[in-house]
Amino acid sequence: ALIAAAIAVAVAAGGGAWIAAGLSSSARSSSSTPASSSAPSAGSSRSFVGAVSVRDLKMLSASLRHPVYWAGPRAGAVYELTETANGSTYVRYLTRGVKVGTPKPDFLTIGTYPVPDAVGEIRRAAHQRGAITLTLKGGAIGFYNRTRPTSVYFAHPGLSVQVETYDPSAAAARALVLRGAVQPVP
Repeated sequence: ALIAAAIAVAVAAGGGAWIAAGLSSSARSSSSTPASSSAPSAGSSRSFVGAVSVRDLKMLSASLRHPVYWAGPRAGAVYELTETANGSTYVRYLTRGVKVGTPKPDFLTIGTYPVPDAVGEIRRAAHQRGAITLTLKGGAIGFYNRTRPTSVYFAHPGLSVQVETYDPSAAAARALVLRGAVQPVP
């Protein structure tokens, strides 16, 4: 299933950008795919992929039982949304002229994953080899791994979601998370 998830992410969220964060084995086998597999599996679990407006993102966020995270509006961006059957969402910031669904990993992508013990899973992953722990605004905890620094993960206490911020530039991904720019869609 993890291989199928990686293949689906290559198509749906930008080509192999998502990492196996090394979360606990219980998280890896969870039906709600946290940052450990981070992707819709090939076939039936991908329920929607398409270009959306800011208004669409707001309507989706209001309709789910958990927040959908993004990095705010960006001039000239085309917002590609992938929503999976398990409630995971990916908001990818495409540049104009890039086709929705492109397999290129060249774009900022924010993944939101429903996970019952999101903070606990982040804490466990942050203690693994190569992990760098981040203390964030609002009591959130985050981390990235030196082996795949282009993905930064975090969770807020009291919320059952993990958030992944991927950018081809590791420094850009960290900067977005550290300054609190990755927020729920209002």
